[in-house]
Amino acid sequence: MKTNVRSILCLIMAAIMMIAVAGCSTGTSTDGATATAAPNLPIMTASPASTAAPAPTKDTLIMGMTYECSKLDPGGDSTSNAMGVIANIYDSLVCPKADDASVVEPAIASSWKFSEDGQTLTFELRDDVTFHDGTKMTADDVVYSLNFALAQPLNSPAAGMIDDVTKVDDSHVSIHLIYAYKPILMMLYGPSFGIISQAFHEKCMEDGVNFSSVENGTGAYILKEWVSGNKMVLEANDNWYNGEVPIKNLVYQVVPDATTGALMIEQGEIDALLGMSTADREHLVKAEGITVVDVLSAGTHFIAMNNTKAPFDDPKVREAVSYAVNREEALQGGLNGIGIINPFIITPGFFGYYDGFEPNPYDPEKAKALLAEAGYPDGLDVTWKAASDSWYATPAQVVAEQLRQVGFNVDLQLMERAPYLAEVQSDKMDYQLTNYLTWGTYPDADASMYNKFHTSMWGKPQQNYGFAGNAETDALLDKARTSLDDQVRLDCYKELAEINKENNWYIMLMCGSNAIVVSNEIQDFAPNSYAIYRVYNWHF
Repeated sequence: MKTNVRSILCLIMAAIMMIAVAGCSTGTSTDGATATAAPNLPIMTASPASTAAPAPTKDTLIMGMTYECSKLDPGGDSTSNAMGVIANIYDSLVCPKADDASVVEPAIASSWKFSEDGQTLTFELRDDVTFHDGTKMTADDVVYSLNFALAQPLNSPAAGMIDDVTKVDDSHVSIHLIYAYKPILMMLYGPSFGIISQAFHEKCMEDGVNFSSVENGTGAYILKEWVSGNKMVLEANDNWYNGEVPIKNLVYQVVPDATTGALMIEQGEIDALLGMSTADREHLVKAEGITVVDVLSAGTHFIAMNNTKAPFDDPKVREAVSYAVNREEALQGGLNGIGIINPFIITPGFFGYYDGFEPNPYDPEKAKALLAEAGYPDGLDVTWKAASDSWYATPAQVVAEQLRQVGFNVDLQLMERAPYLAEVQSDKMDYQLTNYLTWGTYPDADASMYNKFHTSMWGKPQQNYGFAGNAETDALLDKARTSLDDQVRLDCYKELAEINKENNWYIMLMCGSNAIVVSNEIQDFAPNSYAIYRVYNWHF
């Protein structure tokens, strides 16, 4: 692996931000076509590279992943695996610079400009972009795509700030904001804002074709085959407006489980592995020919309590949970110590992070006393639902045992991801206790905090399923969202964290790593905090 891993090792002490997309095509920015992103997110660790990579002998990369995406339409599936696939098929208006993700660069849009009041953002479109079916992309397609994206639940924060999208002429499109919003460009470069073909989508609707299972993007790769539960096969788009793609074939291979995936990459059956189990880490770090790269995750592990139902409608019961949690144990036992304790709502490095925040300390005796005050001196029975993936299930097992020590008789139910999402993070909200990750699609506090704390997000799939917030937090979130003053925004997020501490809607625990295991034959690999990898920058 050429300079990629060696560079990672050199940059461990310097904080490099790895945000939403690992990279994009190279290009020259024009006036008004760059924007500074958030402070840097640190790369954590990387095992040393082995010997120098041999001359390229392959044109196919096989990416192993422990679960496949359920939908291919932009904004349809919020999982990082799905977004990674979508990012290689659909391009957005803009993207981060390939070698410096703190800079926004052109993609489908060649340049852009804000109005003086910051409420109108106008893009100039390239004139050489075609969809995979060979039809030319138009300004009408862009307007249609953005309106399609804004209708997706994943993009609900954007829908609340965008008034409308209009075609200026055949080469320009304007987004009109209800208020000026500083991180709007970072929001738009996510895979959930990929550009789709209006004619193709309308034809799918007319013919009764499931748009989520087919594609007609403008990206570097074209979907050739999808065997559900097995693999997706993509091939390079020879007509891509950014030129030749080094790796001609990209296969997303579903592996039965993380341990099987570990064996497959060690034996050379796959070239990269997403979803490595912490139990396999030590062995894989020592293996020849592969590299384990750990990047601080863009998500923060948290506990959520359904405060609309007993017993967690009682603030004292929720407070008891906050004092029963030992974050150091959760990190060591739940994530094998790979990560950091993080009691704040968002990941360090995101705009809005406050490293001076102090949570309720670990105090099991106080937790017991609070339960007694709430009317449960002999404890109480509760059900905890968690996704069965190891990075959710293992921390849940550790913290559930901590709760048992103070009087919560926890029935921990581990569920496959699909039924878990359907029961817990849908409009059913059928749970008492659960754990998951905050997940902003761009490195600004608004991306993670608005949908988890604003009352307008109550009951919406994958949004505020903790039923957190009140009129005061709504006002703080709206103020932070609409202000162009960074200090005002920072103060709002600090105050909101204190309100959450008082109410214990969510208990923040830690940040893990988004580990990826890669073959040392791969060159120009760049780690990514979101585990969303655009493979067209890689080569053997």
